[in-house]
Amino acid sequence: MAHTATEFEVLHQIPHIVGVVNGSHIPIVAPSIYAPDYYNCKGFHSVLLQGVVTSKCIFKDYDIDWVGSMHDSNLWSWTRIGRFCEEGRLAPYALVGDATYLART
Repeated sequence: MAHTATEFEVLHQIPHIVGVVNGSHIPIVAPSIYAPDYYNCKGFHSVLLQGVVTSKCIFKDYDIDWVGSMHDSNLWSWTRIGRFCEEGRLAPYALVGDATYLART
C-alpha cells in the first residue's frame, strides 16, 4: 500500500491516501417487484455501485447491485471495504470521499 500512497501523494500532495471512494447510480428498468426500493433520490430506478479507485483510476474494490433508494452512507457500512475501514484496519492509510464518507479519527 505504501507504493499506492506515494503515487497519490506525488499527484495530489496528500499523504497516506490509497484510494478514492464514491457511489454511482446505474439506471435500470423498474423491476416488476419491489420497484419503489429501486427508485432513487435523483428520480429514476437504479442499482447503486460503490467503487474505490487508485490515483491511476484503477478499480481496487467495488460493490454493486444495491437498491437505488439506499443512500451512499448506508451502503458504506454494509460493504466489506466500509467495515474494514471503520474497524481501523486500513490505518495508517485512508480513502478520500465526499461528505457521505465521514472522516473517522
